[in-house]
Amino acid sequence: MEKRLLVSFDTDRIKEYIFATSKLKEIRGASAILDELNRWDMIEKSHNFDGEKIYANGGSGMFTVPEVSAEAFIQSVDKEYRLRTQTCSITSATIELPLGFTDQDAIQPYLQPLTHRLRLKKAENPFHQSLLTHPFLRTCDSCGEQYAIQNVTEPEPVLLCRSCKNKRDKNKEIQADIKSIISDKAEESVAHKLWHRLLSNLAREGYEITGKDRPEVFGNLGEMSKPENYMALIYADGDSMGKTLGNLQNLDEVKQFSEVVDNAIYQCVQEAVLTYLPPGDNHFPFDILMLGGDDLVMVTTAHKAIEVSMKISQKFSAFTEKNLGERLTLSVGIAIAHTNFPFSSLLNLAEQALKFAKKEAVRRKRHGQEIGTEGLINFIVVNNSNSLDFDSYYDETLSNDDENVYRTLRPYNLADLRYIVETIRCLKKENFPSGKLNRLRDAIFQNRNQSVLEGIMFFSRTKDKRHRQIFRDFLAHFAPDSFFPFFPWFKEGEDYHSPFLDLIELYNFIETKNGVE
Repeated sequence: MEKRLLVSFDTDRIKEYIFATSKLKEIRGASAILDELNRWDMIEKSHNFDGEKIYANGGSGMFTVPEVSAEAFIQSVDKEYRLRTQTCSITSATIELPLGFTDQDAIQPYLQPLTHRLRLKKAENPFHQSLLTHPFLRTCDSCGEQYAIQNVTEPEPVLLCRSCKNKRDKNKEIQADIKSIISDKAEESVAHKLWHRLLSNLAREGYEITGKDRPEVFGNLGEMSKPENYMALIYADGDSMGKTLGNLQNLDEVKQFSEVVDNAIYQCVQEAVLTYLPPGDNHFPFDILMLGGDDLVMVTTAHKAIEVSMKISQKFSAFTEKNLGERLTLSVGIAIAHTNFPFSSLLNLAEQALKFAKKEAVRRKRHGQEIGTEGLINFIVVNNSNSLDFDSYYDETLSNDDENVYRTLRPYNLADLRYIVETIRCLKKENFPSGKLNRLRDAIFQNRNQSVLEGIMFFSRTKDKRHRQIFRDFLAHFAPDSFFPFFPWFKEGEDYHSPFLDLIELYNFIETKNGVE
């Protein structure tokens, strides 16, 4: 009986590789390369060394491999990553398993030390890049980081490095696959690819894919968005996944957990697309930039982002509860901006909004506050007054510690965010003049006493009883015992809070009708 090692992999600086440029074709090409390396090539190489997959998704992997071939297996995976990506690497760590170890034996004595070893190795591998400069050397026109090696003439003449060229080539390959899928001529060899699986499943559910294509540029999303020329970026990530994984008892449980979580995020996206993202005349109104494990980055039309996020959050928890017996949650960050807004900044804002939601969930749990049975959803709508940093925007714009004023209740649990959406729909159905909401926004940014005065004047000058009742009910939903004399605020201890700015920011990005029209 041969001795086996437990091998753990984790891709280094995934986001830096995928989002090295702001060009959609290179982003999704990079995503496809990493997805195939992780889900296909890594597994294929394990077979060459008598390895057994525990999981391989989301940029990481775990295998059991004979001790005599473990090092060769690791080197082959590392070589393939460097060859295919040019600029991305993968870190590995191993731990010895006892003779006769089975997938039903206790894994904790080995899994936790293996996790620590992997973290230490990643920390010992900092990112360094120092290119030589010379008048005859030119950096890539796309990423600006690596040396350019090839002239590309379509769609515009540029000099690209090998990494960016590989990404563009992979994107062309995926586009060709999509055309073959639509024409029902796809080969079995592409069945493992994300878009083959997604489009095939969508088509079986009645989603119209004929004559459609992925967006060529972010502007295609803006053309389908309401209001026009806006787009949204959704960034979702599982909550406390490392802690949950650390509580699993054996490798069978690890396999099941990884498979369920990976399928959950995929199924949630598929259902959200079916429900809220009908295809446009020429393009799909979304694109998936990163999907795997418990991570999701996708772009959509601006007016669908909130509902798509709510559907993903709700279905993820329901799917994991059904298939694991444990209700897991996702936190979500959403950034909505004009399509001309720098993509790197939009991604940064969405990621910061996500991290803020995660931190707030921990804080609320610590204080015994109810957060619902799904994860929290945070959002930011970019305008001229926004900071490019969510934490700064929250501290400088959404709150005023000097007056104990908080102009937001973000992030929201699913029930409260759904109530905001339905309130916006109700106001629109009742033909409330949207211009009047600017007065309420202005009132919220006055000093506290003036704000209350302006708010009460706004309410009293709203003549339609139905409109007044909507505003009354909205505040009462968040503070049942508070209305006057603090409108548009409610008081909690010494602090004043208002949910109205959140409603106003989302007002233009919520449709009157629900779901697919």
